[in-house]
Amino acid sequence: MSYMKKIASTLAAAVASVAFALVPSVALANGTDSVPYEANATVVVAPNAPEGSELIFDLETKTFTDIVLPNGRTLKPSRGCTNNTSACWAGGGALGDMEFTGTGAVNGNWPSRSSFYSNNKSADIGFTWKGERVYVSQIAANRKFTPNGSVDGFYVTRY
Repeated sequence: MSYMKKIASTLAAAVASVAFALVPSVALANGTDSVPYEANATVVVAPNAPEGSELIFDLETKTFTDIVLPNGRTLKPSRGCTNNTSACWAGGGALGDMEFTGTGAVNGNWPSRSSFYSNNKSADIGFTWKGERVYVSQIAANRKFTPNGSVDGFYVTRY
């Protein structure tokens, strides 16, 4: 192999390993393994904001457009999510609000979600919007994630 081909091959391998390292992983519920997000999924990191803040998310641009500061209010979802130590995918429809207690990861199908409350633990969530899977990671404890439209949740992890 020529010297230039060796350099190109080494450079390609380095770029591939760096690119792969940038794809976040999430721990499974048992904490002994990890599962990478899908290669074609969008991963968005939630901005750091004061406890109790509401994070407003634009689904088209996949960016946070606003942070509403708490002004002394508490985040308390309605209906099925009454435990302030549980995360909640709030939404309408027949399922109502879905509550998540404890730590670990779970996959499911929670259509028509309007917001997610992390409550007392940090969380990562996954949802589908217009057929695209989107992950939002590192939602800090006591935050409310609000997309600017209805999404179908499929993944929650709390840590």
